Amino acid sequence: MRLDSIQALRAVAATLVVIFHAATNVWPGPSEASFGWLSSGVDVFFVISGIVMWVSTDGRDIGPLDFYRHRIRRIVPLYWLMTTLVLAIGLLTPFLMRSTRLEAPHVLASYFFIPWPSPADGAGGEAWPLLVVGWSLNQEMFFYAVFGLLLAVPTGLRIWLAPTLFGAIAVFGELVHPTSPMLHFWASYRMAEFAVGMLIGVALTRTRGWLPLAPSLLALAVGAALLPVSSLTYTGDAAANATLLVGATLLAVGAVGVERAGALPSPRWIGALGDSSYSLYLVHPLLISALTSIAERAGLGIRGAAGPVFVVAMTVTASVAGLAVHRWIERPLTRWVTPHRGVRPVPVGPA
Repeated sequence: MRLDSIQALRAVAATLVVIFHAATNVWPGPSEASFGWLSSGVDVFFVISGIVMWVSTDGRDIGPLDFYRHRIRRIVPLYWLMTTLVLAIGLLTPFLMRSTRLEAPHVLASYFFIPWPSPADGAGGEAWPLLVVGWSLNQEMFFYAVFGLLLAVPTGLRIWLAPTLFGAIAVFGELVHPTSPMLHFWASYRMAEFAVGMLIGVALTRTRGWLPLAPSLLALAVGAALLPVSSLTYTGDAAANATLLVGATLLAVGAVGVERAGALPSPRWIGALGDSSYSLYLVHPLLISALTSIAERAGLGIRGAAGPVFVVAMTVTASVAGLAVHRWIERPLTRWVTPHRGVRPVPVGPA
């Protein structure tokens, strides 16, 4: 089942994250609060991931090991390549990454998707990997690890068990606030986003009806409005998390509804951006950092009136770079590590 609406949401979510990093590079410090809501693109990705994992495995004879192989082939090659690039920059030209601190346990954890407190200056003990945006992949991998095990459970039971389990993990984290860094990281409210995504996937595969066009458009509008509300109104508390969850869910439900009503415009460039969202997500932080340094050295005044123009330019440049990396690096890597060409890898979330 191919959903053009989900591909469009991938493109939107990736673009939001790129704009967030571009804006916070141009206007760092207290002004980050104004752009923080743009990082909610990751929350949209997690809902999408729940949808895609359910839809792509429901009714298929795929066990845990096959699932894990598909996930590893799809995610690991490009992620390891980008992580190695960051490591090489840190070793060979450390002056370009002044806040980075290389420690062997953290480097190893970065390669193997283990949440580990970052030694970087200003990290504040956050579980950021060497390639910082990889934190979301660490949560994705935890989701995949548990979801893969659930593929051994009969589908009729998995329909209820999988969303309930991930919802319970999120509630546990919100109520208990575990002190263990790993448990605190994995027991995130974002596990509930995977849960609602799976519920949407269940509805897609098990029901024929959906919201009519008008309610779907309303869901899209309300969902889009709730994303900025989450960070501009609240300060990282349970209310903000719940607002993000509802906003991302309504966006997904509304987008699918618009598509099912036959009213979804599907330009090829949106689909291409959706396909390349994983490459864009991994590549854009280094690219934006490099472009910011170049602009500052050239005295382009990006902190002033030229700032908005520079943010747009960086977003467009990153999108083009993502398309290029997807076509000439990500896809060949995926084919190279996939021995059975007839098996099509399942799409990935921030990925």
